[in-house]
Amino acid sequence: MLVLDLALKSLRNRAFSTSLTVGSIALSVALLIGVENVRVGMRESFSNTISQTDLIVGTKGGTIQLLLYSVFGMGAPTENVSWEAYRQWADHPAVEWTIPYSLGDSHRGFRVIGTNDDFYHRYRYRGGQEIALAEGRASEGLYDVTLGADVASELNYSLGDEIAVTHGIGEVGFLVHDHMPFTVVGVLAKTFTPVDRALYVTLEGMEAIHLEEGTSSASDDGHAHDEAEAPTDDGHVHEEAEESAPAEDGHAHEAEPEAAAADDGHAHEEEAPVDDGHAHDEEMEAAPADDGHAHEEEAPVDDGHAHEEETEATPIDDGHAHEEETAAASADDGHAHEEEAQAAPADVGHTHEEEAEAVPAEDEHDHEEETEAAAADDGHTHDDESEVAAADDGHAHGEANLSIEDVEVTQVTSFFVGTTDRRDVLMLQREINDFEDEPMMAVIPGVALNEMWRSLGYAETGLRLVTIFVVMVGLLGMLVSLYTSLNERRREMAILRAVGAGPNRIVALLVLESACLAAAGALAGLGLVYVLLSVGQSIVEAQVGLFIPIRPPGSVELLFMGAVVTAGFLMGFVPALKAYRTALHDGLTVRV
Repeated sequence: MLVLDLALKSLRNRAFSTSLTVGSIALSVALLIGVENVRVGMRESFSNTISQTDLIVGTKGGTIQLLLYSVFGMGAPTENVSWEAYRQWADHPAVEWTIPYSLGDSHRGFRVIGTNDDFYHRYRYRGGQEIALAEGRASEGLYDVTLGADVASELNYSLGDEIAVTHGIGEVGFLVHDHMPFTVVGVLAKTFTPVDRALYVTLEGMEAIHLEEGTSSASDDGHAHDEAEAPTDDGHVHEEAEESAPAEDGHAHEAEPEAAAADDGHAHEEEAPVDDGHAHDEEMEAAPADDGHAHEEEAPVDDGHAHEEETEATPIDDGHAHEEETAAASADDGHAHEEEAQAAPADVGHTHEEEAEAVPAEDEHDHEEETEAAAADDGHTHDDESEVAAADDGHAHGEANLSIEDVEVTQVTSFFVGTTDRRDVLMLQREINDFEDEPMMAVIPGVALNEMWRSLGYAETGLRLVTIFVVMVGLLGMLVSLYTSLNERRREMAILRAVGAGPNRIVALLVLESACLAAAGALAGLGLVYVLLSVGQSIVEAQVGLFIPIRPPGSVELLFMGAVVTAGFLMGFVPALKAYRTALHDGLTVRV
């Protein structure tokens, strides 16, 4: 005890150099223990991302790949699982619940995940915590989207905002689904897991994005046109609006059903040849498409008569022409293009001019005058519109009336499985891996994580070696400090020898000093780690999403500290041996 007390007093006497040495050792030890805590925290954070899930099922491939793209939002899937196969395993007697995931789209670098209500009720993280909503509600409708906490904060979204998703899961997509915007209906509470960095829609919503993309045919200017065709007996498409023009009032009443422009944007006019001397004129105005061209088609009939449906017919004379008019609504640019189809020559050899002359003078109104008269008579245009109304931005949505019941889910990317009995996990995994109808595989999350950590073990080992070298540098600094101080302590050593301290006491003194410096540095480093954890834990968790638990020192930390103290103790023998070989008179001699 006398030697230990003497060593402590000697260190206090050299307080400045002692504090520098302890500080350097403390920083190196703090780095060593801190890296170990970060390593453990990373493993726990990865493990806590998903809890109480027995299996993750997807298409055959790598187990780590399936784990990464399903749970951690890293990497891309190769194939999807059919809805029939998913339902078959979801209905398996050993399965209690499933959570389907549908991937493939993103929004400004954040992944969009299609799922169902089971995600909000069954998903667990960090030892059994449930998914909670910070505001709003979960996605239920076809156009609903619920945001993760990081998505809402980084993009500054709030309830009611509309967003468009992009095909692809990278930072830059190659196809924006702006024809189907989603409305923000909820924001999830912070979980400090990859759940915070995703957007969640319904499975039907994810399916509808690509359904509308395949079924809606928009023209070059972004306007979509719908077709309304009425097949007649002869197999031709006749869209007719019949007018009767009574002579006594001179008003023409038109019944004009609209015909939407076809996908190629051309309007088709039909001519019906007649053989009884009556001119049957079919006039069809087609909505102009992007190129503004009109195409005329002749509709031949088997017996030379025109197949027409007449809803209103008022005979004027025996030679009066019965005119049938079909008006199509003009396209989005608001211009109406009117084109009249000429009547084909009949079998009796009547020409178009002769038929036109057969009209009495009192009814000599051309098509445009009759239209104006009809508008003046009742102020209404009798149109049956089959076009879908344009949206606020001027674009027409061909599938805007879709509801969630109209969409049938055809596939999912992967799904999580919870079993009724944990003892059935291995049996169920084997059955899924041997499934013959579709190549599928099931992985146990914990096993896949361990495999991932084994593959990353070399990185952990390398990082640990770096920190060990840092500790060695700190200890070498202590050794240099003690060794160089011997020259200044020559007189001190000589006085100790003069009062009866033998060489062994001198060796013990210097070794204890070295061990005390190392122990003080190790304890200071451990304390520094806990101070940093208590102050920065929430900051690191909020900024990086890495949760580092604060717990008492474990066996690894105690092992590191013991190794540092032992190394310091052994290094103390280097200056002690030099002092041991120093003669008594050497310390009493004045050097000049």
